[in-house]
Amino acid sequence: MSLITEKKMMEWFRLGLLVVLPLLIYVHTVDNELVFDDGVVTSNPALRITSLTPQVIADVIMNPLPTLRYRPVANLSFALNYYMTGDSVSSYRLTNIFIHITAAVFFYLLLSVTLTLPGIGEKERSSPWLPLIVALIWAVHPVQTQAVSYLVQRMTSLVGLFCLMSLYFYTLGRLAASTRGRFGFLFVSGFSALLALGSKENAVILPLLILLYERFFFRDLDWGWLRRTSGWILGCVLVLAGASILYLGSTPLTNLLAGYGERDFTLTERLLTESRVLWQYISLLILPLPSRLNLDYDFSLSHSLVDPLTTIPAIIGLVLMAVTAVFIVRKERLIAFGLFWFLLTLLIESTVVPLEIIFEHRLYLPSMFMMVVPVVVVSRLVADYRVRLTLVAVIVLLFSVWTYQRNFIWQNGLTLWTDCVQKSPGKARPHNNLGNALMKVGDYNGARREFQAALAIKPDIAETYNSIGILLYLTQKPDEAIGFFEKSLSLQKNNRGALFNLGNLMLEKGDLAAAKTYFREGTKVFPNDEKAFFYLGVVSERQGDFPGARDYYRKAIQLDPAYLAACNNLGILLATENRLIEARELFQAALRFHPEDSAARNNLDRVNKILRGQNL
Repeated sequence: MSLITEKKMMEWFRLGLLVVLPLLIYVHTVDNELVFDDGVVTSNPALRITSLTPQVIADVIMNPLPTLRYRPVANLSFALNYYMTGDSVSSYRLTNIFIHITAAVFFYLLLSVTLTLPGIGEKERSSPWLPLIVALIWAVHPVQTQAVSYLVQRMTSLVGLFCLMSLYFYTLGRLAASTRGRFGFLFVSGFSALLALGSKENAVILPLLILLYERFFFRDLDWGWLRRTSGWILGCVLVLAGASILYLGSTPLTNLLAGYGERDFTLTERLLTESRVLWQYISLLILPLPSRLNLDYDFSLSHSLVDPLTTIPAIIGLVLMAVTAVFIVRKERLIAFGLFWFLLTLLIESTVVPLEIIFEHRLYLPSMFMMVVPVVVVSRLVADYRVRLTLVAVIVLLFSVWTYQRNFIWQNGLTLWTDCVQKSPGKARPHNNLGNALMKVGDYNGARREFQAALAIKPDIAETYNSIGILLYLTQKPDEAIGFFEKSLSLQKNNRGALFNLGNLMLEKGDLAAAKTYFREGTKVFPNDEKAFFYLGVVSERQGDFPGARDYYRKAIQLDPAYLAACNNLGILLATENRLIEARELFQAALRFHPEDSAARNNLDRVNKILRGQNL
């Protein structure tokens, strides 16, 4: 066997390992149920497409629900999932796993080419296994489960993948011998950067990452080059400024500060707290025991530099990390780059933006080159190759087992929120969501206990009052439920669930005027709420306002063409008016989305029978 053939076989072996091992530890998640806000994408009518016409694609990119407005690439990926496999949750999950594996492969490729660049130590340059070890540890690391197994966080894994691709093809472009090759690679790099920006907002940091990479590995830390590239730096600033306006409006600072009005912390408290959060992140990278991982942390706030006392040491530690990176950059360029990468990639989500305090999925991109640091340090400290190999094997095995175990927590809402309540017993949201999960499986007593626990911690949670109202309704106490729905609305006037539930209760009681008021209010607050328009159609039909009912049903179908009940109701209404051709089209449309629905099938058969009798 020739040396070239042997090298190719080893390369395929490494790539195969990066594909097979993550697949083995994630494949059992494909049958997991939807959890938390996964339904934001799977039940979003704007993402439930049945064709790939330019207009449909444009609608997905430009007109999804407000919560997904500026993530067109991620939105399109979800829409394509629905187009290919309908409501199959397994399809969505397999796509998430595929994205993660692809990211691991590109991380390996980027590390491999990085080790050939100037400034890399001879020991790392001569180690063909270093890129595989780092990429493999990153791919099987338990902290990545939130970005992979939590369906909606595909946005996070996509931005990680496209940032890696952009940096990888940028590097190939810089190394290309021909102008044509250089242009081609740089074009792909730029396109990947656009895809990253269309996946999630924190991709705006990518120009700075490329600038850092260029200076570290192509310019030999030359400050003179940095001064000569003021145009590039200005471009980075303009990208950041443009992204701020795109995501925060023409008055980004005002809108940014306004976001804190909906939070339980101030800007100062968030900045102080994040210094401690970053050390929590680092500790999770070092020791990612499943018992330490949590979707919904009850992380205490830093109210001042000395409250809690760990705030000052956390800030000093981060400063020392940056200073250390500066001092070791000449001798340990990979380690320094990993430290700077970690700090830079957390800049968007861990500083001034009024996001929730801590989420593990935010480590997906930062953990990449940060993972290089411990691997290189250990390779320095452990001289014996066999000991190093054994250590790597043990770590990869442990991380794989822990990831496999952690993924069982993501099985359904009950397993997920039971875990969160155990780890964050003093936080209201886990109790409320566990109550909803228990209510879903019929454990009403358990649900009641969790709702009471949530209110004992935080008495002004609109969602909990709404959930208690649903519980009372399910236990045959509709009159008591009304009071809780109204309490929910008093705490949060635009509470969609409370408006919808009150409307339905009034509809059941026969108070059509009150029902219409609640549903109309729902359409004012949520103009894309297809269910509110559907029930307005139901109310109008009962009131004898058939033209109004038709309009409302049509609006519901316009918002969600797969809305079965709206198609059936409008079809029946049109059939009673002898508009049989239109009715047939609606029943056929319903069956295209729901071929198993017997009601739509029976309605279509009846209409076809009448039409045959009329020779139409």
